[in-house]
Amino acid sequence: MVSFNNEKFLDFLLNAKRRTYAAQDSSAVQSIALVPGSKQLEWIDGDWLYRDIYFGMSRFVGQETVYWCDDPVWSMGYSGGATAQAEISDVNPVYSFLKQALNKVQRDRPDRGPETFKAGGLRYQ
Repeated sequence: MVSFNNEKFLDFLLNAKRRTYAAQDSSAVQSIALVPGSKQLEWIDGDWLYRDIYFGMSRFVGQETVYWCDDPVWSMGYSGGATAQAEISDVNPVYSFLKQALNKVQRDRPDRGPETFKAGGLRYQ
């Protein structure tokens, strides 16, 4: 049996994050949601499975979990959304920007995205 390897875990996690929600081309594997009312994205590579389950749109909450050989080895909860002051009638540009930020996830901070990111008058932190 192959032993768990932290470097392979980080490689998988970063790749999975970039290929699911943060994917600019919407190529994420959307699976049947395990939890009613949620959206679920998955990425599988060999013995590794990444699952992102989230709820909401302008305000959202979710959980990412990585499984190795069917055992959960990492998990993270997150939440966020547009501020009430934004008065956004169309959140699509905001979430396009969010995908840009999340696509910049780095090895030294594999949680969500960079500490800060700015583009087109928007700021992620």
